[in-house]
Amino acid sequence: MKYYKFSLSKFFMKCFLFSGALFQACGGSNDGVEFASEFYGDAEIIRIDPKKDIDEEYSMKASLIVSSIEFFPLTLPGDMIIGEIAKMIHHNGHVYIFDRHTESIFIFTDEGEFVNAIQRKGEGPEEYGDIKDFEVDRNSGNVLIYSPRSQKILRYTITGEFLGAMNNKIQHTSFFPISDSKIAIYNSRRSNGHIFESTFPIQPRFIIANDAEEIEKQDLETAYREQLLMYPLSNLGFYQIGDSLRLMESINSVVYRVNLEEGRVYPRFAFDFANANPPRLYDMEADELSTFVEDYNNKKVGGWASLHRVDETADFLCVTYFYDKQVCRIFYSKHNKRQVKIGSSWMNDIDNIPMPINETTTNESEFLGYYGSDMLSMMIKHGKNNPSQRILDLEKSQRDAESIILVKFRLKDF
Repeated sequence: MKYYKFSLSKFFMKCFLFSGALFQACGGSNDGVEFASEFYGDAEIIRIDPKKDIDEEYSMKASLIVSSIEFFPLTLPGDMIIGEIAKMIHHNGHVYIFDRHTESIFIFTDEGEFVNAIQRKGEGPEEYGDIKDFEVDRNSGNVLIYSPRSQKILRYTITGEFLGAMNNKIQHTSFFPISDSKIAIYNSRRSNGHIFESTFPIQPRFIIANDAEEIEKQDLETAYREQLLMYPLSNLGFYQIGDSLRLMESINSVVYRVNLEEGRVYPRFAFDFANANPPRLYDMEADELSTFVEDYNNKKVGGWASLHRVDETADFLCVTYFYDKQVCRIFYSKHNKRQVKIGSSWMNDIDNIPMPINETTTNESEFLGYYGSDMLSMMIKHGKNNPSQRILDLEKSQRDAESIILVKFRLKDF
């Protein structure tokens, strides 16, 4: 199958512009709701004040907290191109990338060498109609693709061999494979009345289901509210750190520890955004929520912080959130409980270019992001400082290619 080139420039330009000015502090005027720690059990409470100025010195000097940075250009066969990275997973020395444009899963080694591309879109029994999400089986390295159009989760080996499919009519935000016949599912706000007919509109947000679509275990019971579909929120869902499974829920600004044997989730980190905490929307009555959503859409309410994603290693958290139309980030040390507020962007002073946006973490406790080759050229062309020689050499080698450059970096304690 032939793949046609898709310009990365517009995509990366949007990301670049969206990140905002380097030293523009996140500000706002609306007070949020009071943080109620009793909702979060034994969770570690991480307090973030969105109105506090960014740590300017750290924002200009990544070297203050970064111990190493490495760059790995991805190699692709000549007739292939990655158009838009929607999700990235690192596992067992491999990087898996979901390209939304071609609806393919690309697989590379840690050093960027091409391994395979799963490109099985179609209507056949071993094909997927579309891709909304994908996961990697941490035991086997197999790729699982969720196709809403096919209403299935399909399994492939790393070399692209079809292994089978699990029927799935359960609407969800995120899923995670437990075994060949079981998956964990998180559903932030969609209706599953056809699954929970006896209790609907009461339905769980977390479930464990088998390949017969039977619900074996469930947690986070809530009432379905159609109005929640009108509220924008992050869809990060499950991620793994070491042998532990996590579940990030943006509406409640919490990261849960998932116990698969019990089929329960327990708050692990809860984020207190001081006077910018969002309302606890799951706890609102229908009428109250309708009024809130209407006011929100009419811009009568707002100004609170919204958890976007959490990237976690054995020693650190990178917490990304939105506040006052800005993307804000903090790095948090699990050891000394200290945090550094980076803001919307930060500079790699070792190479004199901006640091990448995080996409995932590696098994070796590194953070993993990327640049597009055209984005790298643009940063060099318009940057005020002279990039390092390795960046100039890297840009020259990728100048005529529409490629992706992986960026790995490791933090040191601060």
